[in-house]
Amino acid sequence: MASRPSTTVRLRPLRAPRRAGTAAGGRRRETVARPRAARAPAAGPARPASSPPATWGEDARAVEVGPSTPAGVAAAIALARLAEATRVAAERARRGEVEGVHDVRTTARRLRAALSTFRDEIAADDREALTERVRHLRDAASPARDLDVVRAALDDAHVVGAGAATLRRRLVAARRSACASLARALGSPPADALVDAVRAAAARAAAHAGPPLSVAGAARLPRALERVLAARLAAGSSLATAGVAALHALRIAAKRARYAAELFAPAFGKPVTRLAAALRALQDALGGVQDARTIASVAAREAAAVGDARRRPAARRAARALAAHRAREARASRAVLDARFRAALGPSAMRDVFAHLGRRAGAQARDA
Repeated sequence: MASRPSTTVRLRPLRAPRRAGTAAGGRRRETVARPRAARAPAAGPARPASSPPATWGEDARAVEVGPSTPAGVAAAIALARLAEATRVAAERARRGEVEGVHDVRTTARRLRAALSTFRDEIAADDREALTERVRHLRDAASPARDLDVVRAALDDAHVVGAGAATLRRRLVAARRSACASLARALGSPPADALVDAVRAAAARAAAHAGPPLSVAGAARLPRALERVLAARLAAGSSLATAGVAALHALRIAAKRARYAAELFAPAFGKPVTRLAAALRALQDALGGVQDARTIASVAAREAAAVGDARRRPAARRAARALAAHRAREARASRAVLDARFRAALGPSAMRDVFAHLGRRAGAQARDA
């Protein structure tokens, strides 16, 4: 069976922005580490958020954020930093680096989270246009990233023999095609202009100002946590026996709440930083279940695409051995899910977080 042709992902151009308010028409980790989004080196001494940079480019990374920082300025700083992370990740992905491909997808998700978290500060058309383009960027990186995860899982599982070697060669060939498609997407005019578009949106958000970050966070972070709690209730009495679809929905809600917590952490300090870490641990364990399904599906697909009919059966056996190994790891991930959830959003953890949010927001209102 011949390998599938690569697919070019086209990104839509931005439209002119409208002002905000205008109506708009322990996951168990693989042996290959999943790096965090790319970060550029720190630039110069930090300046307070009350003295924003002249441009919302690289110099925005030096601005400090705290409880009294206007939410619009905090949104601008987050967007500017993510714009720079996107630029660095895209350069590395064009070179075919594993970390670059991962970072393109991760920074795209973080950008979408920032656009949603600061929706009151970011212009309506900026949100709409950037959200769509960032989604296309994430989708363009996903095929190559999924293949990288399968290759790492194959090494981790120590599946050996001629079938594993054939499957590995097929994965390498498929990744080459996926990376070529990603490079074309990154080189398209809309994607090439994405960094400047995010910086322009940052400048407009900074002009909006908004409430202090601690006040915004005390109101918005609970909404993100509400979605996690709702997803947990929908999963049934025990996460260890919950359906895959319910666990996937919980993972998405936990990831979005974690991103929101990280965006508001500068206003609240260690309690919210600890919350973000606990949500990350829950997300990782949930990911162990989801990844087992993704790895099994991609491995089976690529084994079936092996061109040499004589080698294809052995490649399929290797794919099944890999799927069995990941299924065992998924069961181990399920065993810790309930404990991870209690650590993140159990009664004690929730009481501490909400009390701290209220104290910090109340102190800001008192000192205003």
